[in-house]
Amino acid sequence: TFTGLIICIFSKYISLILLNTEDYYMLIILLGLILPMNVLGFFFDAYLKGLKQIKLFVRITIISSLLTLLFYFPLVYYFDIAGAVISLFVNSFILVFLSYRNLKLIGLTGTIGFSLPKLKNLGGIFKIGLGSLITGSLLQLMYLILRTITINKLGIHENGIYQSIYNISQN
Repeated sequence: TFTGLIICIFSKYISLILLNTEDYYMLIILLGLILPMNVLGFFFDAYLKGLKQIKLFVRITIISSLLTLLFYFPLVYYFDIAGAVISLFVNSFILVFLSYRNLKLIGLTGTIGFSLPKLKNLGGIFKIGLGSLITGSLLQLMYLILRTITINKLGIHENGIYQSIYNISQN
């Protein structure tokens, strides 16, 4: 995606602003490369909810979480923080794979096609897309700023506690 490319290009600058050092720019590049898989995961998440396939959604979420957990500990143990970043990709990949596989099994994948919307609808689509982009970007920026402040004022350990509580509350 375009955002992932921007993250990769400005990785040193992002690392310097968020972490006060350029040492982590390669991990930020890795995050930029992982972004398209995360977007695809969000798409399947929304698709399942939109189809009101709640039982399937819950089953896929539980299975993907358990499988991710199996990968997470060895990746972090052997590759430290890079393993944690790689586990984000593994999590998204597992979610996308399980979602697509299960939707295909019950015949809900349909055919993937591309068609341009009618010209009269473009204005509305553009406004919705722009609004979503701005809102999503500001939300992620807020989270990054909050994490940076937490790390600078309280330390990395306390940020880990904050991140754990935040992630638990989101699921």
